[in-house]
Amino acid sequence: MKAWIKEALKFLFGAGIAAFFLYITLRDRPIAEIISDLSDVRWIYVWLAGLCLFLSHVFRTLRWQLLLAEAGNKVNFINTLNSVLICYGVNALTPRLGEIARCSTLYKSENVPVAKSLGTVIIERVADLFVLGLGIFLILILEFSILKDLVYNVLARLSGVIGSTKLWFGVGLFLLFGLIGFWILKNTSIKAKSGKVGQKVYDFADELWKSAKSVRSLEHPIRFTVYTLFLWAFLVVLTYFFFLSLKETENLGFYFSFVVFFIGGMGWVLPVPNGMGPFHYVVWQLFLAFGLSGEDGKNFAIVDNGGTLIVTLLMGLLAYLAFLGLSVRSGIQAKESTEQ
Repeated sequence: MKAWIKEALKFLFGAGIAAFFLYITLRDRPIAEIISDLSDVRWIYVWLAGLCLFLSHVFRTLRWQLLLAEAGNKVNFINTLNSVLICYGVNALTPRLGEIARCSTLYKSENVPVAKSLGTVIIERVADLFVLGLGIFLILILEFSILKDLVYNVLARLSGVIGSTKLWFGVGLFLLFGLIGFWILKNTSIKAKSGKVGQKVYDFADELWKSAKSVRSLEHPIRFTVYTLFLWAFLVVLTYFFFLSLKETENLGFYFSFVVFFIGGMGWVLPVPNGMGPFHYVVWQLFLAFGLSGEDGKNFAIVDNGGTLIVTLLMGLLAYLAFLGLSVRSGIQAKESTEQ
């Protein structure tokens, strides 16, 4: 199957999931009523939330710079920031492709091999998964009586496999094939017989593995931790600003923004553009679980998700234009230096 057909099918699948959850969340609300409820949005807080999103990406960039330096590549901050913003702009429309765009643009601007930068992205993902899991765990402890049924029901609806032996069978198969693949990659005799295409695959996987190993023991763990904490802190503050953007939710405290951010993040589990649909559903159920108005939860989810999408796409577009401009300028400079 051609790559573009495969990606188109993935996009359509994600769009279908988004449409389904948006339907079950908003089916009882006419569009005119939603528009009327959102007519009084305080846009200053939406843009402040956008600023928080940008600052979180700044700290993500600093963290990625640190990892790349550990892997032996010192990169320019602006070029790295452009790659990060482009990544999330792409992910907002076509989930899972952003990381490829991120590493590809960094290769073009900083000449860092894709396999090497992708290895550092994996380390980032592990760190972010740890923070997300820790946040959810803390909230479950603090609000267990409220969330125990909600979490199970939402996850069951999202995955459809909670408690199913198919899930564990699939995990077992994944691990088995992973071990077999690792053995093949490390087997030099197989590598020698793999041909040119196989050799490229081996080289890519080997570079990826070396990059991941090179940052296993960070020289600056405190800086890495600080960047990670600030990154996530700004995302929680972003949620609070979205509360302030609506009169119905302006009185909700900062603690609840922490709850909504981490538990609402479960709506991002599926490969759906910008978490659209599942996020709205989870937030709606979360408001109901805490004895708040479900309609206010829906309005908040629309503003939060929609505002984040607009800002993400805008930043991604500006970053891409900056990337093109810098590429053209560096090309002209390279040409002039050769002519001299």
